[in-house]
Amino acid sequence: MKGKKCPACGTVNKISNIVCTSCREDLLRVPVTECDAKAGKAPGVQRGVATGFQRKCPDCGKLWPYSKSRCECGRSLFTVPVYATSDNNATGDNSATNFFLRSEDGKCEIPLPVGEEVIVGREGAGAEYLKEKSFVSSAHAKFTAYEEGIVIEHIGHTNPTQVNGVELEPNVPYQTQEGDLIVMGVRSNQGYHPNIAYFRLMSTHMGV
Repeated sequence: MKGKKCPACGTVNKISNIVCTSCREDLLRVPVTECDAKAGKAPGVQRGVATGFQRKCPDCGKLWPYSKSRCECGRSLFTVPVYATSDNNATGDNSATNFFLRSEDGKCEIPLPVGEEVIVGREGAGAEYLKEKSFVSSAHAKFTAYEEGIVIEHIGHTNPTQVNGVELEPNVPYQTQEGDLIVMGVRSNQGYHPNIAYFRLMSTHMGV
């Protein structure tokens, strides 16, 4: 079928769409091509690319979807932090919920403070536990916590990251939730392996 494939998240959109239905990326200049997926669904995405997150232009103050790379005023947004749409979460207030990763063998816990980015890998957070996991990259995945949940981004260079069995595209943020299984270093159709890291996304509710 013909459609517009979003350059930011990969969702196939209808020809008539001027913004992506998943991430709101501008599609005005995206050409119409033959696409191998149904419109409105990004291939390989289980829960979907994170959508309720934005970047605020430091020059003009205009809000854009997290996937937008440049503001209409001309300012590059590549290095601008991503914030949850909710004003409460944009403040980084972590008084209500504490998120953390817990290894499936119970030997490691990695805190994920709300409003902060945490790089997990053999030379990042959890390094003492992950140093023997040779399938895990030195900087394998980036986690950013919001009150709504955790945004994860695969940043490793060799073996991929999976969420509940779905392989993540590199450098594309995905929204997860409590209870999700995060597997770092897994290869396609590979069962348990001691060099792979298995984590469960957990939270402790501390009251409002």
